[in-house]
Amino acid sequence: MSGHRRTCDLRGRAQRRGGVVLNAITGGLQQAAVGYSQTEAQFAQTRQQFSTQLSSAASSAASGSAATPTSAPPNVGNTNYTAVTEDFS
Repeated sequence: MSGHRRTCDLRGRAQRRGGVVLNAITGGLQQAAVGYSQTEAQFAQTRQQFSTQLSSAASSAASGSAATPTSAPPNVGNTNYTAVTEDFS
């Protein structure tokens, strides 16, 4: 089989609709590239939102609005409110 005929078989000819292998491959690659691009854009947006919320939480904690607890919360030993049932002493 000549090189030209193989190339025509891979790319497809108007007479032979079944030999469109390269068209199918490039179409699949294009769909994958679009999906990758959309995923990358969404990841960048999510990362930006996370960074914004993280920095705002850090600034509010630094200003004292979110104080560090100094004692145990109420009902810490009540198993209706917590799954921790072991006492470590």
